[in-house]
Amino acid sequence: ILSVDDSFSETFDKLFGETGKLIPGTLKIGNGRLENYNDLASKLGDVHLSELAKVYTSVRQRTKMEGGKAVEGSLRMARVLNKTQVYMFPVSFDGGGSTLELLKRCVKTLRGMGLNRSRGLGEVKCELLIGNEAIKAGKDAFSVADSATQEAALSITDYGTKKVAHYTIKLLEPVISADRNGKPFDCEDYIFGSALVGAFAAKYIKKHKLSHAEAALDKYFRAIFLEGGVIFTAAMPCRGGYIYYPAPAALSEIKPSGTSPGKERGLIDVSAGVKSEEGEMLPIFKPVGGFISLCDEKGGKRGVKQFKPEKITAIHHSRPDDKAIGHSGKNIEGANEKNKAKNNGKLFSYEALAEGQTFVGCIVADVGNERLLEELASLFVDENTINIGRSRTAQYGKVEIGPFQNNMVGGIWDNLEIEHGEEFRMVVITPVILENEAGVNTMDLNILCGLLGDGLEIVRFTCSETAVAGYNGKWLLPRTQDRALAEGSVVVFRNAGARQLLDKQFIGKCKGKGFGQIRIEAVPKPDAFILVPNEVTGGSVSEKQASRDTLPEILEMDRKEKAAAKGRKYGEGIGVRPGNANMQRVVAALNDSKGYNAFVKMLLEIKQPEQKVDALVFATGFNKGINGMYFKSDPGRLEPAHITKLFEECSFSFDEYKKFLAAAAHRVKQIRRDLIKQQKKVGGSNGK
Repeated sequence: ILSVDDSFSETFDKLFGETGKLIPGTLKIGNGRLENYNDLASKLGDVHLSELAKVYTSVRQRTKMEGGKAVEGSLRMARVLNKTQVYMFPVSFDGGGSTLELLKRCVKTLRGMGLNRSRGLGEVKCELLIGNEAIKAGKDAFSVADSATQEAALSITDYGTKKVAHYTIKLLEPVISADRNGKPFDCEDYIFGSALVGAFAAKYIKKHKLSHAEAALDKYFRAIFLEGGVIFTAAMPCRGGYIYYPAPAALSEIKPSGTSPGKERGLIDVSAGVKSEEGEMLPIFKPVGGFISLCDEKGGKRGVKQFKPEKITAIHHSRPDDKAIGHSGKNIEGANEKNKAKNNGKLFSYEALAEGQTFVGCIVADVGNERLLEELASLFVDENTINIGRSRTAQYGKVEIGPFQNNMVGGIWDNLEIEHGEEFRMVVITPVILENEAGVNTMDLNILCGLLGDGLEIVRFTCSETAVAGYNGKWLLPRTQDRALAEGSVVVFRNAGARQLLDKQFIGKCKGKGFGQIRIEAVPKPDAFILVPNEVTGGSVSEKQASRDTLPEILEMDRKEKAAAKGRKYGEGIGVRPGNANMQRVVAALNDSKGYNAFVKMLLEIKQPEQKVDALVFATGFNKGINGMYFKSDPGRLEPAHITKLFEECSFSFDEYKKFLAAAAHRVKQIRRDLIKQQKKVGGSNGK
């Protein structure tokens, strides 16, 4: 387009952005989903991923030929999306007029996407939906945020001298939470406060329609984002009503040693030190690590739940330098052989937090600065979505900000009153960057004593070190790398001074971006905690069965084909019972029934006891390995509800079961016919 109409050159930069610039382009494109995605997702039940792949994709094979023969080792396979499928992509951008016109032209001229476009794959037809059409398509394909809710997105709570606004972050797309060391393709297990500061600032500028120069002069923008009036904490993972924080390094799993056979695994907290009896070996300790949350007490001990955020790895393909397009519409000049070698269209991968997960973040302000929190809360009245993390203009980063409906966070903001001679501990939640009096980065733990209170002494510690760096988008340069105390580090102090109140929740450098968050608490006893397994939640069998009965038609057909294949295999092992007539009676009853209950009642109406048992064994034996004695031994078992339960525990919907049993009956008949033919060939049959 630019090669024939250079009037769009400036619009191009506004829409797609300029490489290396601080401000990205305004165009944001999310992941494409099937046009009726929400409806399909609600009906899938427990369908396996491999089944979806078979329905919506195909596998193509290619090989290299030389001299009319395939070259050894050249066979390649690729999975492709099947044709005729329609995918919807959420698109947003700022501006109209020429911006919209350029985007329309881009969409209209897009004819191929994906790999092997010059080998018969990737032909597409694209259309830009605007206004009501786009709204309708979005509701059909995407989870639309409910902006009409009466509950504020930020829930403000009073914690003494602090005002804390809690909020939840639901990942609508995968999020690349930038690595603390500045590595381009790695992702953290939680969302740093620095990413949230930038996202909220962009939301503020867009909401109030400010230029970047005007934003620097805005009263509230300066107070919130430039003068440190509030603190944006890191967003920690949340699941099942529990918020998970980095596990203290002093918390370990104790394994049974050779001197204590049969001892169960448990937890031990070594903050108070480990005592060993004379002549007895110390047990083996394994740090718990990861994220934990404390739950209700069990037998006088606090329960510990473990959690690990889910991540995905996406593969991407960089466009070769010789195909990159410049503002002139021609290939970039200077893309010589040396430059081509740098980027020859190679594959690379991004690690990201998987979509659908929930994180909890906070914004902290001192009493008197509540107006700043109210100003931030007003940003999400009309729209409660923002983009965070890397690559947030395409495929990644879209999240939904929602109200906080949980009371599990209170302990983070509790103060601790400590008497003379008492001990307490500090647990690091986010990296603590320490500086000495000269402003030089250091790892001297003695500095902590002056930051937390007066007359404190370090008794013991269990710490690890990390490095915090990043990137300065204004200067287009990496930030200075700082050494820091890593998450989970534990330092135990003794109060050698007078009685005092410890009320610090943030210490060190970069507190406004969530770094330096700590928790002050009493030193727990070694056996104060017990490991609690996470509950496995899921629908009941009947709920799963109901969802399978309403599968999309294309998936339902595939499931029936698999059911028939299993039925044929089942029929091969049936043997001589039931007889053909009785077996046909069962199949007829099956076709006349609309569900398992009706089918069972028809089977129980068979008058002859032997035939009834044979029919029940034929109908249910595939699931439990049931033989005739199962029904003969206890006539009281022959209740409709009891027999129906056998079917509900199987993996078939009723429609799939019809295909299964019909295929089994057909296979039995085939085997019997073949046996009769063979017997006739060798001189007759004995009639069996």
